[in-house]
Amino acid sequence: MQNSMEKPKALPFITIAILTKNAKKDIEVTLQKLREIDYPKDKIETILVDNGSTDGTHKMVERKYKNVKIILLDKNYGMSALNNAFKIAKGEYCMVFDDDSYIEKKGLKKAVREFRNDALLGILACNIINPYDNSSEFKYMPKAGKSIKWCDFIGGGVAIKTEIFNKIGYFSQDILIYGHEADLAIRALNNGIGIKFAPSIHVYRIVMPNAMNATRMKLSIRNFLGIFWRYTSIPLAFSATCGILIEYAILAVMHRLPVAYFKGIGLFIKNIPFVIKNRKPIKKSVERAWSEDYPITMRNFCRRMLKIYSP
Repeated sequence: MQNSMEKPKALPFITIAILTKNAKKDIEVTLQKLREIDYPKDKIETILVDNGSTDGTHKMVERKYKNVKIILLDKNYGMSALNNAFKIAKGEYCMVFDDDSYIEKKGLKKAVREFRNDALLGILACNIINPYDNSSEFKYMPKAGKSIKWCDFIGGGVAIKTEIFNKIGYFSQDILIYGHEADLAIRALNNGIGIKFAPSIHVYRIVMPNAMNATRMKLSIRNFLGIFWRYTSIPLAFSATCGILIEYAILAVMHRLPVAYFKGIGLFIKNIPFVIKNRKPIKKSVERAWSEDYPITMRNFCRRMLKIYSP
């Protein structure tokens, strides 16, 4: 039991990493909101990775937010561009946002508390909320209560213990967008690093999430199929393939994207040599836990359709 006279442990240094591309208005709102966080300003560094913007984003940030470090890239490298921030991060934890998201005022302190209460915790998924209707992007997760063990996260609002990058690497350069979180998460779990979802830590996304479109359809099919065939056993990969193809076929009909659907399958077929070359099946115990929780498996696809899925 902690001595009542013992001083509280000092708050750690935190790195805020943000990725942007041609979103000058959104990033200005985000950076302004981050100024309002209830956390010592001398214990925060903010790194903005600019994925080849052409709208003058970096000039605005340099003029109005002089404390923000800017990494200017020559083109769009997708989500792996964040690796540039992770590699120079000084913080004990990296708090990752999109250019249209920001955390509640006491969110950083809540996140630190979660990590200090669980030595194995490496990734903490925050509850990403639409501020206009208060809906959560985690459709199948608890909306309140204590943090729970999980197997994934959404990159627009996640806290990552910086040291885990030395053990599991960074976001895959093979994945431009869609599925990069699952790829990192499965490597983390396979290395004994815990992941939790914190429904009580709110991150607000200013702009509504992207609706299903041709790009999302193609890349999601390619990437999620690639993840299962790269990391899981043949039976689970086959089962997941059935679930993914059925679900995205339904979405293709709903959103009138049949061409994108078949192009996504084609992209996966082209990616098979990479998958085979880099295939590293995860531990059986991790695979069992992953298949129990991860929404995109045949089992959980059926459970979601029947509205009985829960983590």
